[in-house]
Amino acid sequence: MRMRVTANMQVQTKKKNRGGATKKSGATTGRLAKMRSAALEASERVRVLRTGIETAMKKHESFPDMSDAVIREFVLSCGSDLFFSGQNIITQGMLEDTFFVVRRGKAEVLVDDNVVGTVQAGEPLGELALMYGTRRSATVRCIGPCEVFYLNRAAYDTGIAIMPRDKRQGPLVKIMQRYWDLVSGPGGSNRPEVDYAVYLQYHLRITKTLTR
Repeated sequence: MRMRVTANMQVQTKKKNRGGATKKSGATTGRLAKMRSAALEASERVRVLRTGIETAMKKHESFPDMSDAVIREFVLSCGSDLFFSGQNIITQGMLEDTFFVVRRGKAEVLVDDNVVGTVQAGEPLGELALMYGTRRSATVRCIGPCEVFYLNRAAYDTGIAIMPRDKRQGPLVKIMQRYWDLVSGPGGSNRPEVDYAVYLQYHLRITKTLTR
Protein backbone atom coordinates (compact mmCIF):
# COMPACT_ATOMS: atom_id res chain seq x y z
CA MET A 1 0.00 0.00 0.00
CA ARG A 2 1.42 3.40 -0.96
CA MET A 3 1.59 6.07 1.74
CA ARG A 4 0.50 9.53 0.82
CA VAL A 5 3.03 12.18 1.83
CA THR A 6 1.25 15.31 2.89
CA ALA A 7 2.66 18.83 2.94
CA ASN A 8 2.49 18.80 6.76
CA MET A 9 4.66 15.65 6.93
CA GLN A 10 7.22 17.26 4.63
CA VAL A 11 7.42 20.34 6.84
CA GLN A 12 7.90 18.18 9.97
CA THR A 13 10.65 16.17 8.25
CA LYS A 14 12.47 19.37 7.28
CA LYS A 15 12.23 20.67 10.87
CA LYS A 16 13.69 17.43 12.20
CA ASN A 17 16.55 17.60 9.71
CA ARG A 18 17.24 21.21 10.63
CA GLY A 19 17.16 20.30 14.33
CA GLY A 20 19.67 17.49 13.81
CA ALA A 21 21.95 19.77 11.81
CA THR A 22 21.74 22.41 14.54
CA LYS A 23 22.72 19.88 17.22
CA LYS A 24 25.67 18.67 15.14
CA SER A 25 26.75 22.26 14.48
CA GLY A 26 26.51 23.05 18.20
CA ALA A 27 28.58 19.99 19.14
CA THR A 28 31.24 20.91 16.57
CA THR A 29 31.36 24.49 17.86
CA GLY A 30 31.73 23.19 21.42
CA ARG A 31 34.62 20.92 20.43
CA LEU A 32 36.35 23.77 18.59
CA ALA A 33 35.93 26.04 21.62
CA LYS A 34 37.51 23.40 23.88
CA MET A 35 40.40 22.94 21.43
CA ARG A 36 41.01 26.70 21.31
CA SER A 37 40.87 26.89 25.10
CA ALA A 38 43.39 24.02 25.42
CA ALA A 39 45.68 25.68 22.87
CA LEU A 40 45.56 28.99 24.75
CA GLU A 41 46.26 27.18 28.05
CA ALA A 42 49.30 25.42 26.55
CA SER A 43 50.52 28.68 25.02
CA GLU A 44 50.27 30.46 28.39
CA ARG A 45 52.13 27.64 30.13
CA VAL A 46 54.94 27.91 27.58
CA ARG A 47 55.09 31.69 28.07
CA VAL A 48 55.02 31.57 31.88
CA LEU A 49 57.55 28.72 32.17
CA ARG A 50 59.85 30.37 29.63
CA THR A 51 59.72 33.65 31.59
CA GLY A 52 60.40 31.85 34.88
CA ILE A 53 63.32 29.85 33.53
CA GLU A 54 64.88 32.89 31.83
CA THR A 55 64.62 34.81 35.11
CA ALA A 56 66.22 31.90 36.99
CA MET A 57 69.02 31.75 34.40
CA LYS A 58 69.78 35.44 34.92
CA LYS A 59 69.90 34.94 38.70
CA HIS A 60 72.05 31.81 38.84
CA GLU A 61 73.08 30.61 35.35
CA SER A 62 72.12 27.16 36.56
CA PHE A 63 69.96 26.26 33.59
CA PRO A 64 71.31 25.46 30.13
CA ASP A 65 70.08 27.33 27.07
CA MET A 66 66.78 25.69 26.15
CA SER A 67 64.81 25.66 22.93
CA ASP A 68 61.04 26.02 22.74
CA ALA A 69 60.89 22.26 22.09
CA VAL A 70 62.39 21.60 25.54
CA ILE A 71 60.04 24.10 27.20
CA ARG A 72 57.10 22.36 25.54
CA GLU A 73 58.30 19.06 26.99
CA PHE A 74 58.20 20.71 30.41
CA VAL A 75 54.66 21.93 29.70
CA LEU A 76 53.57 18.33 29.10
CA SER A 77 55.11 17.25 32.41
CA CYS A 78 54.40 20.20 34.69
CA GLY A 79 51.48 20.46 37.07
CA SER A 80 49.57 23.38 38.51
CA ASP A 81 48.42 24.09 42.05
CA LEU A 82 46.43 26.67 43.99
CA PHE A 83 47.43 28.16 47.35
CA PHE A 84 45.37 30.28 49.73
CA SER A 85 46.40 33.51 51.43
CA GLY A 86 48.84 32.76 54.26
CA GLN A 87 49.74 29.32 52.91
CA ASN A 88 53.39 28.39 52.24
CA ILE A 89 54.37 27.44 48.72
CA ILE A 90 57.79 26.40 50.01
CA THR A 91 59.13 26.24 53.57
CA GLN A 92 62.67 27.06 54.68
CA GLY A 93 64.76 24.02 55.60
CA MET A 94 62.66 21.46 53.70
CA LEU A 95 64.54 19.04 51.45
CA GLU A 96 62.69 19.05 48.12
CA ASP A 97 63.39 19.10 44.39
CA THR A 98 60.41 21.03 42.95
CA PHE A 99 60.70 24.21 40.89
CA PHE A 100 57.77 26.65 40.79
CA VAL A 101 56.78 29.54 38.56
CA VAL A 102 54.04 31.88 39.79
CA ARG A 103 51.18 32.06 37.31
CA ARG A 104 48.88 34.38 39.24
CA GLY A 105 49.08 36.16 42.57
CA LYS A 106 51.81 37.49 44.85
CA ALA A 107 53.83 36.01 47.72
CA GLU A 108 56.39 37.21 50.24
CA VAL A 109 59.83 35.68 50.74
CA LEU A 110 60.96 35.12 54.33
CA VAL A 111 64.35 34.08 55.70
CA ASP A 112 64.29 33.16 59.40
CA ASP A 113 60.78 34.71 59.59
CA ASN A 114 62.02 38.06 58.26
CA VAL A 115 60.50 39.34 55.00
CA VAL A 116 63.27 39.88 52.46
CA GLY A 117 61.29 40.27 49.24
CA THR A 118 58.25 39.35 47.15
CA VAL A 119 57.53 37.27 44.06
CA GLN A 120 54.73 37.69 41.54
CA ALA A 121 53.47 36.35 38.21
CA GLY A 122 56.23 35.00 35.97
CA GLU A 123 58.84 34.74 38.72
CA PRO A 124 60.57 31.45 39.66
CA LEU A 125 60.87 29.71 43.04
CA GLY A 126 63.04 26.81 44.13
CA GLU A 127 65.57 26.64 41.32
CA LEU A 128 68.37 25.70 43.75
CA ALA A 129 66.39 22.73 45.04
CA LEU A 130 65.63 21.59 41.49
CA MET A 131 69.19 21.85 40.22
CA TYR A 132 71.19 20.84 43.32
CA GLY A 133 68.82 19.03 45.68
CA THR A 134 69.58 21.49 48.48
CA ARG A 135 67.29 22.42 51.37
CA ARG A 136 64.97 25.37 50.88
CA SER A 137 66.86 28.56 51.71
CA ALA A 138 63.69 30.60 52.33
CA THR A 139 59.96 30.38 52.97
CA VAL A 140 57.56 31.72 50.34
CA ARG A 141 54.14 32.59 51.76
CA CYS A 142 51.11 33.72 49.75
CA ILE A 143 49.91 37.28 50.34
CA GLY A 144 46.65 36.41 48.56
CA PRO A 145 45.40 33.48 46.48
CA CYS A 146 48.19 32.18 44.23
CA GLU A 147 48.35 29.76 41.31
CA VAL A 148 51.66 28.17 40.35
CA PHE A 149 53.09 25.81 37.77
CA TYR A 150 55.50 23.25 39.20
CA LEU A 151 58.13 20.91 37.82
CA ASN A 152 60.02 18.28 39.83
CA ARG A 153 63.44 16.86 39.10
CA ALA A 154 62.15 13.69 37.41
CA ALA A 155 60.01 15.74 35.00
CA TYR A 156 62.91 18.13 34.38
CA ASP A 157 65.27 15.26 33.53
CA THR A 158 62.69 13.80 31.15
CA GLY A 159 62.28 17.10 29.31
CA ILE A 160 65.98 17.89 29.13
CA ALA A 161 66.74 14.43 27.72
CA ILE A 162 65.90 15.59 24.19
CA MET A 163 68.97 17.86 24.28
CA PRO A 164 72.49 16.59 23.46
CA ARG A 165 74.13 15.23 26.62
CA ASP A 166 76.89 17.86 26.66
CA LYS A 167 74.33 20.69 26.46
CA ARG A 168 72.13 19.64 29.39
CA GLN A 169 73.99 21.52 32.13
CA GLY A 170 74.41 25.22 32.73
CA PRO A 171 77.85 26.64 33.64
CA LEU A 172 77.11 26.77 37.37
CA VAL A 173 75.87 23.20 37.49
CA LYS A 174 79.16 22.00 36.03
CA ILE A 175 81.14 23.99 38.59
CA MET A 176 78.93 22.91 41.47
CA GLN A 177 79.04 19.28 40.40
CA ARG A 178 82.82 19.42 40.65
CA TYR A 179 82.63 21.02 44.09
CA TRP A 180 79.99 18.47 45.16
CA ASP A 181 82.35 15.64 44.23
CA LEU A 182 85.15 17.24 46.24
CA VAL A 183 83.20 17.79 49.46
CA SER A 184 81.33 14.50 49.38
CA GLY A 185 84.36 12.23 49.22
CA PRO A 186 85.40 9.39 46.90
CA GLY A 187 82.51 7.96 44.96
CA GLY A 188 80.03 10.18 46.77
CA SER A 189 79.81 7.79 49.70
CA ASN A 190 79.53 10.68 52.20
CA ARG A 191 76.99 12.79 50.30
CA PRO A 192 74.35 12.79 53.07
CA GLU A 193 76.89 14.55 55.30
CA VAL A 194 77.40 17.55 53.00
CA ASP A 195 77.08 20.88 54.82
CA TYR A 196 74.34 22.57 52.80
CA ALA A 197 75.11 26.01 54.27
CA VAL A 198 78.67 25.83 52.92
CA TYR A 199 77.35 24.48 49.65
CA LEU A 200 74.95 27.38 49.19
CA GLN A 201 77.50 30.01 50.22
CA TYR A 202 79.94 28.65 47.66
CA HIS A 203 77.20 28.65 45.04
CA LEU A 204 76.32 32.28 45.72
CA ARG A 205 79.96 33.36 45.54
CA ILE A 206 80.35 31.67 42.17
CA THR A 207 77.08 33.23 40.95
CA LYS A 208 78.28 36.75 41.78
CA THR A 209 81.62 36.10 40.08
CA LEU A 210 80.09 34.85 36.84
CA THR A 211 77.29 37.44 36.61
CA ARG A 212 79.18 40.62 37.31
